[in-house]
Amino acid sequence: MQRQLQRGAIDEYIAVTEAGHGPVEPAEVAAKAERVRAHHAAHRGEAAPSDAV
Repeated sequence: MQRQLQRGAIDEYIAVTEAGHGPVEPAEVAAKAERVRAHHAAHRGEAAPSDAV
C-alpha cells in the first residue's frame, strides 16, 4: 500500500510538471521519488529504502 501511495505521488508530480513545463528529466523524477520515499519513511519512523518505488 505504501509503495502504491508513493507511485501515485510521483505520477501526480510528473503529470502536473509536464502539463506546465513539458517533459520531465529522469534525474528530476529520481530526485522527487527520493524525497517522496524519505517523507513516507519519516512518517513511519524508519529509513527510506533505496530501492523502493
